[in-house]
Amino acid sequence: MTKPSSSGSSHSPSSKRRKERANVLYRLRGVFLECLDISPDALKIINISENGLGIEPALIKTPPQLHKTLPGKLIVGNVAAPLQLKLVRITPAVAGFEFVNLPEILRNGLQVIFESELVGANLQLVSRSTNTLQYEDKIGNQLCISLSPQAKVMKVSISILGNQVHWEKEQGFQLLQNEISSPISDGLRKQLTQFIQSAATIDMKYRKQIENLLKFLPIDAS
Repeated sequence: MTKPSSSGSSHSPSSKRRKERANVLYRLRGVFLECLDISPDALKIINISENGLGIEPALIKTPPQLHKTLPGKLIVGNVAAPLQLKLVRITPAVAGFEFVNLPEILRNGLQVIFESELVGANLQLVSRSTNTLQYEDKIGNQLCISLSPQAKVMKVSISILGNQVHWEKEQGFQLLQNEISSPISDGLRKQLTQFIQSAATIDMKYRKQIENLLKFLPIDAS
């Protein structure tokens, strides 16, 4: 089994998108997928959640049939955890896989990965306009809040491990991963709540509104 070598290009990206991608790859540098049905090599992961993961399509040596369940291993450092997954979407940018019957112990481990990233205390305000607040930390996590003229939260966007979580009134909280949108899980909802609660740099009135939304309460509940 051969692990891909790391690239040093993350230090001088030419665009914001490349910078975000480099940050994600840096944070996931010790996480790989082994799936011999698609490649003899361990594959670098470019996004991951408790629902699935994404890899670069160019790394796939033998393209699998869509929705066919494949055996594999998630490699984190020196630990290899067996799992099953299936290819659900492939574009020029990403090959998206969903986990199949993920063992609870592995699901809990992935939630720990999320929890370590969701450190709201490290967010800093980087941009402010009449109706938009943008927060970032030093490792690529982001939070964007869109406001109404009455200072009510209208939209929320959070970037985590290469994935996007969005909220709008019509749709609720959605996880966008591998260009597929789905409702967030209860586990991720709990972690996002802790993330917002710990983000002391965000004005309390906005924090409370987002927290209420995550708890299915009216946005202006006290």
